[in-house]
Amino acid sequence: MQNVQTNLAALGSAAGTLWSGQVQNLKSALTKLQSAVSTLATQRNASSVSGVVTAVGGVSAAARQLLDAATPSCPSPSASSGSSAP
Repeated sequence: MQNVQTNLAALGSAAGTLWSGQVQNLKSALTKLQSAVSTLATQRNASSVSGVVTAVGGVSAAARQLLDAATPSCPSPSASSGSSAP
């Protein structure tokens, strides 16, 4: 989790204000996931599991929003593959 947060901070710094809202939303979602996992570690019950599932959904949604925002600005992997159609 720490590595993901570090890389996200680096992305946020590199992108500046370009995707700042999406980066902040993903940071917030990751913090909520970390909290939910910590709760699950100490309170092993259905409510804690549900909290983790909800938090994972939040991370997924926030990551999708960031990817959607970044896609128009970033080349696709296939564009840089070096192959060309006949």
